[in-house]
Amino acid sequence: MKGIKYTIEEKNNIVIESLNGSFTKQDIIRKYSITSRTMLDNWIRQYKVFGTTTDKRGRPKKEASQETGYDGMTKEELIRELKFRDDLKKALVYLKMRKTNTK
Repeated sequence: MKGIKYTIEEKNNIVIESLNGSFTKQDIIRKYSITSRTMLDNWIRQYKVFGTTTDKRGRPKKEASQETGYDGMTKEELIRELKFRDDLKKALVYLKMRKTNTK
């Protein structure tokens, strides 16, 4: 069975409602007739990474890149920003591992 096609705005609103914690994920899935929990989880992951849900190709819509300011960056600035984010992710993983090893 094919599900309903949601716009990016509708997906974002559904994700925000889910993240607010007023309803369980299962309640949200039923309320909006979402075909699977995985689909909702993917939307939530995209929202957390990009600040918006993404189109079918997995790239953020143009509005999202403008909000982050990436459009105005030079190639070198963008590379520096992405390396910085990667370093933050590595540090987070390290701290999580360190925390689990101390227990």
